[in-house]
Formats: sequence, structure tokens, C-alpha cells
Amino acid sequence: ILRIELQRVGAASVKAPGPKAMELLDLGSPTLDFVRIAEGMGVPARRAFTIEELTTALTEAFAEPGPHLIEVVIPSLAG
Repeated sequence: ILRIELQRVGAASVKAPGPKAMELLDLGSPTLDFVRIAEGMGVPARRAFTIEELTTALTEAFAEPGPHLIEVVIPSLAG
């Protein structure tokens, strides 16, 4: 999204971004724990690794009022 926005406003055409700039656009570094962030804001949250865990998390989230965060972990295809 940020790369697209830079292109949209013309910033990307001025000069090719260096490695440090590209690193800042990467959500993988530092590793973010979205479950802990949500819990820190008072939002119930959990992580699901399997379809069964996702089904349980969705059932519980829909049974309660208010927001819930469910982080679904998808295995990397990069190998």
C-alpha cells in the first residue's frame, strides 16, 4: 500500500528508494505481534493456525459483542 501511495504522489519517480527505505516498508521487520497489540488495547484476540482453531475463534467472536481480532497464520509458500 505504501509503495502504491508513493507512486501515486510521484515520490517514487524522483529517486529509486534505497535499501533502508524499502526496509521501512516491510511489515516483517520488526516482527509484530498483532494479538498482543490488540490485547493491549482491550480487544479480545487470538491466533489460529488450523481451520479448526479458526472455526472455534470465529464462533467465540460472533457469540460476544464488540470487536475481536483473529490472526490467521498461513504457512509460507517460499519454502
